[in-house]
Amino acid sequence: MDGPTTPIHMIGDDTPWVDFDGFWSELQYFHGPAPINTVPFGTSPVGPAQHQVWIHPLSTIGTWPAS
Repeated sequence: MDGPTTPIHMIGDDTPWVDFDGFWSELQYFHGPAPINTVPFGTSPVGPAQHQVWIHPLSTIGTWPAS
């Protein structure tokens, strides 16, 4: 998205997890029988600081349907 961002500030110092700028776990794997075996399947979810609703809250909410 283009345009300015609207920062969201959490009250207090007891929520440092909100600013975590990485993945919230490890890679996901698919365990299958031979010849597939174990293969990487994807990444875990990203932290809240990387979600558009936290980066651009007003413009994100503006895209939601009215009903």
